[in-house]
Amino acid sequence: MFGQDGNFIDLVKRVCLFVCLFVCLIDSKPLGSLLEKESDLQKICECLDTPMSGVGHYRVVALNYGSNHYQITSVFEKHWGGPSRALIEFLNANKPDLTVAEFASAVRTKAKRNDVVKLLEKYDLE
Repeated sequence: MFGQDGNFIDLVKRVCLFVCLFVCLIDSKPLGSLLEKESDLQKICECLDTPMSGVGHYRVVALNYGSNHYQITSVFEKHWGGPSRALIEFLNANKPDLTVAEFASAVRTKAKRNDVVKLLEKYDLE
């Protein structure tokens, strides 16, 4: 019916992934709640602030959410708590309905930072 190329299996995998993401997004905490948990926020920001070979960091995520080079350079990078904290504070103020899961999804797809995603998911499950 679906041939030997595994189209049916790929379809099932995609449907399962979609369902899992949908469930996670519904039950996810608001991203702004992370600002109240300093120890977790610090770990996440330290990782996302750190450039690594072959992947992105806070800048890619900020651009994804509509920030521009000037805002990143003049505001986020000069923030007392670092650019990732500034980004999270900015998103909390401008997108209060944004969830940790949605932010983690952007970090995963745009920056390819699975280390940060794991920290975000751990926080979200607490």
